[in-house]
Amino acid sequence: MPSTEVLRWYYFISRVSRAGSEWFQEYSSSASMTLGQHLDDALNLMRDQEISKGYHLLQECCEGVDRVSESHSEAVSLVLRRWYLSTLAFYYYLVKDFEAASQTLKATVSAIESAIEEAPFLVVLASACCELRLHEARIARYARRWNELHRHVELGRRMVRSDHPLCVVGDQAVRFTDIDRFHQSIIAENAEERHALELLLNREARVNGYESAIRSVEIVPNVVVPYH
Repeated sequence: MPSTEVLRWYYFISRVSRAGSEWFQEYSSSASMTLGQHLDDALNLMRDQEISKGYHLLQECCEGVDRVSESHSEAVSLVLRRWYLSTLAFYYYLVKDFEAASQTLKATVSAIESAIEEAPFLVVLASACCELRLHEARIARYARRWNELHRHVELGRRMVRSDHPLCVVGDQAVRFTDIDRFHQSIIAENAEERHALELLLNREARVNGYESAIRSVEIVPNVVVPYH
């Protein structure tokens, strides 16, 4: 099996172009990685029901995103803001401010779209839009908006099958087929990478994974799987 590192969403970006390599080096800077770790820590605190501590750390992360934005490119800053916003949405979800949670998830999608528009090689970010739909479904469940829950689940299902756009960049719809083309363009350098690419391009596994996630929405509605 490929290592966790090979399966990170950004692993192959440095291979697509010089711009991708430069982005990868910048995103891998100590400031960016430290901020990402703090966002993970905030999320884990909140998942452990230490909501106040998690939110306090999240506020520090917001300031951290602003600081990193002063020294990093827009493409890096937008990705970090995407992670911050999805974590903030989880906080709103936990404190049952469902409207704020939903609006923040929409802002997360907008950050993803802006990042891809700024740097098209970040198209792999769009894969998270399926998971964001499930987050919206969880919010709808707790708010007892059943029709909305089923609408979000079905939209996510269509996204995974490339029957519906993951997001829209400018006037261009981004589908899973675009992410597949990105991964098909990569030449594996070893068996580990070759296996990782096979997993990423396995449509059947992708669909089955989403169907399993739907069951988690129905059975354990407060579980949020981060795409960090």
